[in-house]
Amino acid sequence: MWHSVRPILLPYDGMASQVYVLSVPHTELERATDEFCKRALSTLVKVLDGFAPERGLECNAGNRANILTAKALSILMGNFDGGRSVLFYIWPDDAGATFDAEFVFFADEFFDEKHDEASLIQSFGLIYSLAEMVRENHRDCECALSGNEVGDPAEERHEDWTFFW
Repeated sequence: MWHSVRPILLPYDGMASQVYVLSVPHTELERATDEFCKRALSTLVKVLDGFAPERGLECNAGNRANILTAKALSILMGNFDGGRSVLFYIWPDDAGATFDAEFVFFADEFFDEKHDEASLIQSFGLIYSLAEMVRENHRDCECALSGNEVGDPAEERHEDWTFFW
């Protein structure tokens, strides 16, 4: 897989890249948010359902519980080793049956051109593991990497900057 995603991730230009997990059953949301918080060194929560806090809130059980009932975008902001940041956007569908997970990260934070190939692959492994964690119980949920900020990755399926698995 690395040989397919490498050209998307490695212009080292500071762009935001995204990995999406599409149409995940809502029943997986609590497990996915809890696991993300466990993996990150520190995490903040923003629930944009009726209010937009200026800063993230502490990632405690109460604030994470608000994500489960939100009808609008929620964000978990995680810091990982090496000073790398990942934003976990949670996009619920209108009916509340599924959600799309979007992990936003900056390629130049994860893929420093000074690193050897093995280190680059290991960095991608973190992003890949987050996507796989979300779809752990639903392997039929499709994942997409995009080096371009898109609204719906399915519309970009055949572009050079998008890879599905």
